[in-house]
Amino acid sequence: MRVKIVKALFAMLRVYACILGLLCLTSPVAVKTGLASWFDFWNSIMALSCQQVSTRTFWLFGYPMACCARCLGIYLGIGIPIHIRIPHWVGTLALLEKPMEYIIPLFSTNALPENVLRFVTAWISVVYLLQLFTLSKRRKKWENILQA
Repeated sequence: MRVKIVKALFAMLRVYACILGLLCLTSPVAVKTGLASWFDFWNSIMALSCQQVSTRTFWLFGYPMACCARCLGIYLGIGIPIHIRIPHWVGTLALLEKPMEYIIPLFSTNALPENVLRFVTAWISVVYLLQLFTLSKRRKKWENILQA
């Protein structure tokens, strides 16, 4: 019973994240197609979960997306299930998002743009945390099988 509830909650979380990601991605498209009122509506919805600083967002068709790059990485990391095995050291470094924003440019003159770095570290962090959660569930499952 508990497993079904957790699976249902994860499915709802994925759907919610997909909706927010789509709202974020399609808000500049709405303005481009002449639906400026939808752009304002989607931005007001996204303002509930994102600070929407224009310097930290991706721009599409000359308009900012409805959420920052980090939130977009989080939404797409949760919403789109990708089965990639992320090494622990990469996941741990990605969890240190803020320090990595300042450390990576120190070592490279051709550093990634800040928004791309924010998006990538957020996406890796979420995928890594989901990976840790699923691995811990599998480990407990195998321990129960081996003890029987």
